[in-house]
Amino acid sequence: MKNPFSFRWPWRALNIRNKMLSFYVAMILMILVINLSVSLTAFRYIKVFDEKLSVYYDIQEYRLAWVSSHESFFRYLRDRAQGQQELYFSSIPTLWQFFHQMKLKANTGLQAEFQLTAIERGMTEFFRRAGYAIRMLDSGDSNYYRAYVDARRVYDYVSGYTEILLNINLNAGSQTYAVLAARANNVRILSFISTAVVGGAFFLFAVLFSNSISRPIHRLAELSSRIAGGDLEVEILPVERADEVGTLFSSFNAMSRSIRQMVEGLKEKADLERRLHEEEISMERMQRSLQEARFMGLQSQINPHFLFNALNTISRTAMFEGAEGTSGLIKSLATLFRYHLRDPRKRISLAEELTILREYLSIQQYRYGDRLRYSIESSVRTEEIYVPAFTLQPLVENAVKHGIEPREEGGEIFVEVQRRRKRIEIQVRDTGCGMDSEETEGMIHASRERDGAGIGISNVRERLALFYGGREDFLVTSEKGVGTTVTISIPADKKGGEGCIPF
Repeated sequence: MKNPFSFRWPWRALNIRNKMLSFYVAMILMILVINLSVSLTAFRYIKVFDEKLSVYYDIQEYRLAWVSSHESFFRYLRDRAQGQQELYFSSIPTLWQFFHQMKLKANTGLQAEFQLTAIERGMTEFFRRAGYAIRMLDSGDSNYYRAYVDARRVYDYVSGYTEILLNINLNAGSQTYAVLAARANNVRILSFISTAVVGGAFFLFAVLFSNSISRPIHRLAELSSRIAGGDLEVEILPVERADEVGTLFSSFNAMSRSIRQMVEGLKEKADLERRLHEEEISMERMQRSLQEARFMGLQSQINPHFLFNALNTISRTAMFEGAEGTSGLIKSLATLFRYHLRDPRKRISLAEELTILREYLSIQQYRYGDRLRYSIESSVRTEEIYVPAFTLQPLVENAVKHGIEPREEGGEIFVEVQRRRKRIEIQVRDTGCGMDSEETEGMIHASRERDGAGIGISNVRERLALFYGGREDFLVTSEKGVGTTVTISIPADKKGGEGCIPF
C-alpha cells in the first residue's frame, strides 16, 4: 500500500540528502534569476542610452557635413579652385544621406518635426541659391556675390535650425536619462531587497529544515527514555515523511507496539484469572440466592398434592353452589401455587409470565376492590420470548405492597411489553407512594429485608444478568408521591437457554 502523503506532500517523500540538494539548487536558481533580471534591465537601459547617443552623433555628423559643404562652396567662390567645386557638388548627396539618417532618429516630437522640415526646405533653398551663384561666377557675372549673400543667409538659418534640433534632442535625452537613472536606482534597491528577502527566506528555511530533523529526533529520544523508565503508554508517533526520520518513527512505533502488546498479554492473563475468580464468587453467591428462593418455595410446599386436591374440591363445590366468584379465586390461587412450586431455575415464556400476573392481580383486585386497578398490554409475540421464572410477579407484588396498599385511595399498576428496535422492553409502573433516591437504592439492594417474603428485586436482577449474560438492562426510577417504574430491556432475538439458570 502506497504512503498516502507521497503524492500530496512530495517534499516529505524525499530523503535528507535529496532535500539538501533541492535546497541548494533552489538557492542557486533564485540568485541566478535575480542577477539575470538585473542584467537584462541594465542591458535595456544601456540600449536606450546608446540610441540617444546615436541621435546626437547623427546630428553632429550632419552639422560637420553641412559646415564642410558650405566651406567648399565658399572657397570655390573665393579662390575659383576647380577642386573645391567638385568637392562641393560631391558633398551634396552625402549631406542628404546624413539628413535622412538624422530625420529617422531625431524626430522625437512636434517641435523636432518642425525643425527637420525647416532644415529640409532650407537645404533645398541653399543648394538652389548656391548653384545660382556658381553659375553667375562661371559666366563672369560680377553680381554673383549677392547670390552668395542670399545663400549664406539660408545657411545660417539651417545652422540655427540644426542647433535647435540638437537642443531638443538633448533635452529629451536629459529627461530620458533622468527616468533611466531613477529606474536604475529602483532596480538597484529592488535587487538589494530581493537579495535580502531571498537570503532571509533561505535562512528561515535552513532553520526550519534543521528543526524538522532535530525536533523529531529529540522527541524520539524523550519517548525512548520514557519506555526505558517503565512508561509504556507512549503515544504513537505520526509517520508523515518517507526520509530517514520517518523510518526511525516507523521502527520506534513497531517496537513500542510489540512491547505494549507483550505487556498487555501478560495483563490480560492476570485479568482473566481475576475475572474467573470473581465469576466463581458470583456463581457461589447466585447459588446461595437460588437455594434461598428454593428453600422459601419449599416452605410453602406443605403436602402440595393435598393442597391442590383440596383447592380443586373447594372450587367444584363453590361452582355447584353457584359461587362463581369464589370458584374463580380458588382457581387463580391454585394456578399461583402451581407456579410457585416450579423450579425457579427453569426458563418460562413471557406469555406464561403475563398469565400468572393476571391471576395474581385478579386475586389482589378482589382483595383491594376499587383501590387497585391494573392494565397488562403487549404489542409483541410473547410466546417466543423467554425469561427466567419469577421475573415479573415479584415486581408487581412489590408494587402492590409498597406502592398501592399504603395509599388510602389506592392506585394503578401498568404492565407494558413493546419492541424497541432489536430489543424487548418490559415496563412495570405504579401510581403509588413512590420513593426518594435513598429508598430506591435500599429497595434494589435490600429488598428481602424489607419484604420479609418472596423473591426480592435484587434476586430478579441477578438472575436476569445470569440468564442474558449481561446483555440486559434493569432500571428503577421513582418519585415521591408520584409512583415507581421498573424497566427491563432484553435482546429481541433471545429465546432462552437450552438448560436452566446454573447454580
